[in-house]
Amino acid sequence: MTMNFDHLEAFLAVAAHENLTRAARELHNVQSNLSIKIKQLEETLGVDLFIRRHKGMELTPQGSQFVQHARELLSRRDMAVRDMAMNSDTQSAVSIGTQESFLRARMATPLRSMHNKYPATRIDMQMGFSDTILESLTQKEIDIGVTVGTSSPQGFEVILEIPDQLYLVTPRHIESVTKGLLENLSPLHLGEACFFGRSLMGYFDKKGLIVNPKRHLNSLETIMTLIEAGTGVSILPKSFVDMHPRRKQIMAHLLPSLTRFSYFLLAKPTTILPSPLKFLVAEIEKKS
Repeated sequence: MTMNFDHLEAFLAVAAHENLTRAARELHNVQSNLSIKIKQLEETLGVDLFIRRHKGMELTPQGSQFVQHARELLSRRDMAVRDMAMNSDTQSAVSIGTQESFLRARMATPLRSMHNKYPATRIDMQMGFSDTILESLTQKEIDIGVTVGTSSPQGFEVILEIPDQLYLVTPRHIESVTKGLLENLSPLHLGEACFFGRSLMGYFDKKGLIVNPKRHLNSLETIMTLIEAGTGVSILPKSFVDMHPRRKQIMAHLLPSLTRFSYFLLAKPTTILPSPLKFLVAEIEKKS
């Protein structure tokens, strides 16, 4: 039996979670396939890497010793791929997954700077909610991804964490938020998969108000337009609202009950970032 990189990734996921089910969920794989890969790896190495228990998997001494070897092997693989790509005669490319709010408020200027410094590098962008970004990272469809939440996702390397706050955004005439005023406005959000949409629904629920689940919109720009028109209310990130051209035409409320959150710039563990992405991360950090 020959050891391959899939075996190593399966091993590290199980070692991190000490549980086949959680590891399979992280890798978007079925538990039986993961179990087979671990068994094949053990046969190749000639040692037992895990002690199988009823409630999970525990590393043996040999398994604990092999963790560093597995990480180094995957790191060398990623480094080789990056070196070949960056030294290729063909145009290099980087792939990024992000949230609309982060792209507009935090990433647009750094992206422009990266393009100016590395004009031969193609930039492939993917827009989506956090669950989509995490799946794309897991499947290696993107190099780095931006998620949003109150804590960082497990199983990924946090390259950068950028704290932010939530605004309750209302039409300009609403200077003081009351239940009566909110009842006359349409709750505007992008859907239940969106962190800001879930925050809005939670806020309305605490106020005893109903969020119409059919009021899903396609962009934050549409939400801001409807709020300016005086027809809706939403919860949006402070960084996005403060830089928006319509900032003076709406009212943004910082309420104690609203949650602080962070944007997390993530990569798969052991990923070696190419120079353009290292530059991009440094520019985002500098401007945050």
